[in-house]
Amino acid sequence: MFHLIYADCKHLFINLLNAVQNCDNNDLSTHWNKLLAYLCRYQRKKTDTTETNTIIEKTMAYISANYQNQITVSDLAKYNRMSVFHYCRNFKSLTGISPHKFLMQYRLSMSRNCLHEEETIFDAAINSGFYDSSHFIRNFYNYMALSPKSYCQSIQKKSKNIQ
Repeated sequence: MFHLIYADCKHLFINLLNAVQNCDNNDLSTHWNKLLAYLCRYQRKKTDTTETNTIIEKTMAYISANYQNQITVSDLAKYNRMSVFHYCRNFKSLTGISPHKFLMQYRLSMSRNCLHEEETIFDAAINSGFYDSSHFIRNFYNYMALSPKSYCQSIQKKSKNIQ
């Protein structure tokens, strides 16, 4: 069983690595989301209960409705009617990442959509729930391995190649 999981994960990671090396932002996003979904699914199989599935569904609904506002882990725990410690432990055991990291990844994903719509970097940052552009740029670079400006340039370059 472990060898199958390892092989699948390795394959997804290699696809992600190839997308990074080819500077293909659309593939990069797709492969990153596939790898993250796979890891979350595998983690879910280990601890699959009705309670934890409800936690994830409620958290995702809350984040998608409020990601542009300042959200704390305490807010998410209260929304799920749990202590912060219990909520964080359950969330991480199910997804493999912390609630804060999940929120950050969601916001960065939304910011990519904003940049695809040719919003300025500042507007993409604010519309994605970041409190300033420097915080956004630093996190975007850590997530995508390139700056928002480089990302926008690659989008423009790719759209010119299509035309």
